[in-house]
Amino acid sequence: MNKQFRNVVIVSFLLVLAAALLDVYGSILWINEGGGWEGAAYVAAGHIYQTVFWAAIYIAVAAIAITYYLIKKDKSEALALLLIPVILLQFGVEDVLFYLLKGLNVLADTMPWLMNKLIPPTVLTNLLHQPVITGPILVISATTGVFLAVYIAKRLEKVKG
Repeated sequence: MNKQFRNVVIVSFLLVLAAALLDVYGSILWINEGGGWEGAAYVAAGHIYQTVFWAAIYIAVAAIAITYYLIKKDKSEALALLLIPVILLQFGVEDVLFYLLKGLNVLADTMPWLMNKLIPPTVLTNLLHQPVITGPILVISATTGVFLAVYIAKRLEKVKG
């Protein structure tokens, strides 16, 4: 992989890490200041916070890709900046990173709040006849997402500008 394209791919992965860090800080806010996940503040406004948070993440990814294209005029690199983070986010990589950054055991948990929000893990959950996304399902999905993102990156690198 040439240096310029490799840097674009690294930034694409770092965008997902940044989302995970923001998610961790958001969770600290709700736990310390909002009374936790069962607190009145989160019960009343948690869904709004989640909607705005994830909309902002996806808008930021799109804005970065568009800005990159407007400056560099390279379609394949701009597409990589858009597609790789979206793939990683949808496959649950950010959620696995969230668990790791918080020092939690992702394999020991279930994630009912992710059902129908992350398409690949939801599909895998349904195929395995599970009621909710489990830690192992999320890790399998996230690992698949990383491999898919790398595959897409290699394909996009071959596309000229």
